[in-house]
This record gives sequence, C-alpha cells and structure tokens, in this order.
Amino acid sequence: MNTQITVCNERFCAFIMKQLFSVIEYCHTMNVVHRDLKLENLMIKGKDIENGIKVIDFGRSKILKPQSKIKELAGSLYYVAPEVISNQEYDAKCDMWSAGVILCILLTGKPPFLGKSKEETIKLIQKGEVNFDNKEWNNISATAKDLIRKILVVEPDKRLSPHRAVKSKWIIEKTSSSDQEKTNLNLPLINLKAFKVQSMLMKAVLSYITSQKIDNEEDEIIKKFFISIDKNNNGQISKDELIESYIEHGMSSETAMKEANDIISYVDLNQNGNIDYNGNILN
Repeated sequence: MNTQITVCNERFCAFIMKQLFSVIEYCHTMNVVHRDLKLENLMIKGKDIENGIKVIDFGRSKILKPQSKIKELAGSLYYVAPEVISNQEYDAKCDMWSAGVILCILLTGKPPFLGKSKEETIKLIQKGEVNFDNKEWNNISATAKDLIRKILVVEPDKRLSPHRAVKSKWIIEKTSSSDQEKTNLNLPLINLKAFKVQSMLMKAVLSYITSQKIDNEEDEIIKKFFISIDKNNNGQISKDELIESYIEHGMSSETAMKEANDIISYVDLNQNGNIDYNGNILN
C-alpha cells in the first residue's frame, strides 16, 4: 500500500511550521505543555495561510512549572516523543518532537517512524533515526532535513527549542520570498484539505493495522468521519464513496482513484471491494 498522502510544497509548510513554533513558544512561556500536537489539531484561519493557524484540543495539556517534570503517558502514537512513550519523566520539550513529526508528514505525506506493528513503531520512535534515503525525501531541501535532524533528537535537552526553530535557515528562506511567490501561497490549501481528510482515514487504518487503542473521544470523531463518507449508511465505504469524498475536499480525480484503490486493497479483509468500517476498524 502507498501510505503517502497528498503533500504540500515547502514554502506552504514553512508558513505553517513558523506559526506552530511560535504557538509552542508562547504556550511554553505560559507554562503550558500541549502533549497532543498532531496534524488534526491544526486549523487554518480563513482561506489564507498568512492569516495564521489555530492549535486546538488542549484536553491533554498540563500546566507545568519551571524545572518540573511529568510522568504520564499522553499523546498520539506516531507523534509522541521517545521520553513519553518510554514512560520517563518529561517536560515541555515533548511538544517540539511532535512538531518535528508534523513537519515530516507535511513534507512527505507519512510519519517518519512507522512500523508494521505498535511495538515496532515504538522501537523506531525510541531510536529516533529518520531515514532520509527513502524516496519520499528525494526532492526535499537540505535545509528542511537539517531542521528535522535538530528537532527529532532523542535526548530532550539537545532538541531544538521553538525559539531557535523559528530562526532556522529553512524557515527564514521559505517565508521571506518575493511578492510574486506570495501570490501562489494559497494554492496548496486545497491539497491540505484533502491531506487532512486522508490523514484521518489513515489514522483509523493504521490504528487498526497496529492494534493501536483509540480512546473514546477519538473513536467518536473517527466514527463521524466514516459516517460522513458513507452516503448510503450501510456500514461500508465503497471505492466510489471514497473517491467522491476525496474530490469534494480538493483532490484530483486521478489521485483520488489511485489512493482509494490503494487503501481499499489494503483494508478490505472481506474482499468485497468495500471498507467495512463497523467490523474492521471501529470495533
């Protein structure tokens, strides 16, 4: 299965990440640790990325006094920092790890640490080595990779701070271009909408594949998501329904068909050409 999803250009990604780093810095200044940063928790304000982003879902956040530590498992599997998933004491630096994962997903369309099981994924996170030799990184700039290397550091104290990330070479280069380039900045917004739809689908699929436990709140969100695609309410998503949903959110017909074929072929355990989301994924 092709686990990549629609990706956004580096300039667009840089605008998102610059704002995300600034939000993280502000939260940490206020002694707030989010603890569940992920793509689904980023919202674009209006139709223009330069209007800013909103970070939502502070349900797992904590007020953390300076020099204090937390020892409590929180977050989403593919985004969680090594120190958190290893049940060690941790602090606000865990948010920057999650931001680094978000950057990888925006650039390549897939999590940087993705195993064939939950256990394998955890081991990859704990090792913390991004494989830049994989083909999805071929067209990504050296400065973007350098920033990721400085953020996705297993040892928290060596991890780049949000303040330094905002001032990184990649952020500065990609967010300070000419007015002519700025006129094209909003073109990837359509891709981002499709990206987030497919991200939600892949979240459910990958959770099922790796036997990752989904909490009740996430379970309800995913159920509503699948029901919104299931136009005839029969408990199954057909290829045509999936294609229609992708197209509605801005994906091209050709890409929508390819992605729908890939996902259904991987999840269709009953070999009936549909995703049985009641029996296969949501139980």
